Amino acid sequence: HMSASQRSAAEAVVKFRAGSASKELLTVRLRERESEVGEHAAALREERSARLRDQEAAAVRLHNARMAREEAETALHQCRLELGEMRAEVASGVDKLAASAAAIAAAEE
Repeated sequence: HMSASQRSAAEAVVKFRAGSASKELLTVRLRERESEVGEHAAALREERSARLRDQEAAAVRLHNARMAREEAETALHQCRLELGEMRAEVASGVDKLAASAAAIAAAEE
């Protein structure tokens, strides 16, 4: 039979081993959780980076669309100016034709 001191020492060893096992289990669980948190943080960083890339691409598309609109507006303005000039030329030609027709008519009388 064990003496009281041996029994007490054996109980202390069992408690120590149980405590050490618990600490090791907690350490393993903590490392697993840290790993999960790290993976989640990396996924969030990647999602944020993807959103930023998408926003930058959208900003570039918007800028390009605005530039194209400005170019189209400038071209439209130029076409309107040219159309105005052509109308003036046509009106002048019509006036000259009318004057020539009137001169021919007067000469025929």
